[in-house]
Order: sequence, then C-alpha cells, then structure tokens
Amino acid sequence: MKYYHGSPASGIKVLKPFLSNHKKKYVYLTTNEVVALFYTVKTDWYTYGFDKETGLPVFTEYYKDELKDLYNNKVGYIYEVDSESISKNPTNISCAVVVEHDIQIYSETKINNLYDRFLQYEKEQRLIIKRYGELSQEEIKRINKIVVGEIKDNLYNITSGYSKFLKEKFPDIWNECLSENK
Repeated sequence: MKYYHGSPASGIKVLKPFLSNHKKKYVYLTTNEVVALFYTVKTDWYTYGFDKETGLPVFTEYYKDELKDLYNNKVGYIYEVDSESISKNPTNISCAVVVEHDIQIYSETKINNLYDRFLQYEKEQRLIIKRYGELSQEEIKRINKIVVGEIKDNLYNITSGYSKFLKEKFPDIWNECLSENK
C-alpha cells in the first residue's frame, strides 16, 4: 500500500521518527495524498477535516484567503513510502498512520506552487474548499469560538510565532481577549 508524507524539505531519503505531541517518536504517514499536502508547510494551524458523507478532505478558511495566504507560491514535497509495519493511529485523522522506526523513501514529488495544487485537487473533486466568504454566520461563530480559545491559550506567550500569527490574522478577537484579561 502507498503511504504519503508531506514536508517543506527536499532530498529526504529516510524518514526518521521524531517526538510528537503524542509523547512518542513517530513517523507520520497518510493514505491520502491531499492530506499529506497540508503538511508541506509547517504551521500550528491546520484547519481541515473530512466530509461525513464522502470522506473527502475539507479545508475551511478561518479567515479571508487563508488557503492562498498559507500555500501560494510555496514549494513543498510529497514523499511516498511502502510499509508493512504500520502501527496504530494515535491521531483523530482517519487516514493517518504511524511507524516507530526509520522508513525508506521511494519517491519524491516537488510541488512548485502548493496553492495551485490544492485548486487542482478541488477541480478533480479530491478536496472541498470552504472559503471564508461563503461560510454561514453559524460557521463563523464556531470558528471565532475556536480562535478565542487558541488566543487565550497563547495570550501570555506573545513572542511565539503562533501568537504573532493569531494576533496578525485575528486582530479584533486578539484585542477583545486582551482587554478581557486586563
């Protein structure tokens, strides 16, 4: 079976386990090439899920032009591996799997503009993109509630890259949270 791994780094020959937020050293793989593409850019911010009916990945923009902002004119790499020693899935991502040992790469694909590739996947009906301007008020309220939680969790670590990202992309919510904590 084919497994994919997305990375911003080129020339990887062997994937090595690293300590993750799951408290163990893993190499993360996926059976879905679209999902691997999300991880070709390193960020604390992955706003995707899966359509309940089709199982397709769904990228939901939490702010205007988020997909373009994160991926346009950025280069990424999709690596393919074959593995028979797949471990359990410690994530809530149904197509994700892990291995606990080094794993050999057998194919590397360079994507010159990640945003264009996402648009191609959308045209091929392999990805659903929910653009911010098309979201309902209920969806925006749910997103804002998530963002408030993220900001409150990171409000006192304002020098981190993630806090700077939250402050830049959600200034009104950031300022509201800041004024509540004074």
